[in-house]
Amino acid sequence: MSETIYLSGPMSGIPEYNYPAFQAAAESMRAVGIMVISPHEINHGITDYAQCMKNDIRALLQCDAIAMMEGWHDSTGASIEIAVARVCGLRVTTVEKEIKRKELNK
Repeated sequence: MSETIYLSGPMSGIPEYNYPAFQAAAESMRAVGIMVISPHEINHGITDYAQCMKNDIRALLQCDAIAMMEGWHDSTGASIEIAVARVCGLRVTTVEKEIKRKELNK
């Protein structure tokens, strides 16, 4: 059975909420066959931070793993997401490691 991976990284305070980087990461992961849930798709057009976090945590809890993007250490939201993922026993990885792992297992 295929895993679903939640994409996590910095958004607040970044131009366009960092959507271009999220889109590129999601496309790169999908190109190698990874099922991805990305907050840039869930919350497109929503600007209320609390609502975005509620949507994100709800989506995260439906996933098997979380893939962290570069710069996540500087993001309050991503730090919350990784903490939730760890408490709930989700596998924690990075976008780069996950793409490499998928390519090696083809």
